[in-house]
Amino acid sequence: MSDRDPFAGEGGHSISTLQIRPRRTKIIFHIVGCLLVVAFASFSVGCKEAPKTTARPPEPVKVAPVVQKDVPIYAEWVGTTVGYVTAQIRARVSGYPISRSTPASIRTR
Repeated sequence: MSDRDPFAGEGGHSISTLQIRPRRTKIIFHIVGCLLVVAFASFSVGCKEAPKTTARPPEPVKVAPVVQKDVPIYAEWVGTTVGYVTAQIRARVSGYPISRSTPASIRTR
């Protein structure tokens, strides 16, 4: 048997090594080229002068006269309440209510 690599070319280098090096350098050149293009584009965009804007007049502000008066302080919350003592309410008679009589003090409100 021979000690020679069966994939070796004329110079004794393996064919796979000869194929990898040009491909790797080509990829590196592409990456460096893309980075240079991106860097040039970003620097050229930043060098432009800002457009000059004209100063707008101030916006009119609506005002109200100052009035001193009492303001009620209140708050509303959502919640549930539970009584101190829970009692069962049972009807003493059977049937359905037909009408309800309300006291005069409630009707006048």
